[in-house]
Amino acid sequence: MSQSQDDRRQIDEDESDLSLRNKGEERHAIPMTFATYTYTPPDVHYFPKILLWRKNMHTVNDLMTVAPLTVTPPTKLEDVVQMMRVEGCRQLPVVNEEGRLVGIITDRDVRLAVNSPLFNGAADQNRVLLTTLTVAECMTPSPLTVTPDTPAYRAAEMLIVFKVGALPVVEGERLVGILTISDVLDQFVSEQKRSLFTLEPTAEPAAETAAAF
Repeated sequence: MSQSQDDRRQIDEDESDLSLRNKGEERHAIPMTFATYTYTPPDVHYFPKILLWRKNMHTVNDLMTVAPLTVTPPTKLEDVVQMMRVEGCRQLPVVNEEGRLVGIITDRDVRLAVNSPLFNGAADQNRVLLTTLTVAECMTPSPLTVTPDTPAYRAAEMLIVFKVGALPVVEGERLVGILTISDVLDQFVSEQKRSLFTLEPTAEPAAETAAAF
């Protein structure tokens, strides 16, 4: 056999071995896989609950006391104490002659001024202070305010964060109401009682509701 034939045979054998090794590697190779992500649309049954929440989201206008009792800057503290006792309130908006909001006076303001005459009774000196001090000398000027369209939860956050008992409600500079902590708590209690007898939204109108989005 010639040298060239031997070389050719060797080459063929090498290629055959390489082919067999490759086939073996292919048989034992780990197949490559790709992760697939499937988008699942939100359950349409949730949409009625979302719409219901939006529809029932309260504003300050729903909770506030309309046309609250007010005082003017020259009002004596004696009159303020009497008004608070009779009306059972702890905050009075202060307005000027044009009806613009200029401040707010609270029972705490009065206590700081005359050593708590609302609860402990007034001594002779305190009686003098009550008859001489005016609202202008004790009130909080330029108080925090909200509008009738302010979301109720935002107003509640303001009451918590700033630690105040009430927020005058204004349209422009005109006083239209007052929102107190008691107003917020009354609404909370009413909703909790109502929820005991309110059924969850049904799934029947879900398709129509989802189509609106």
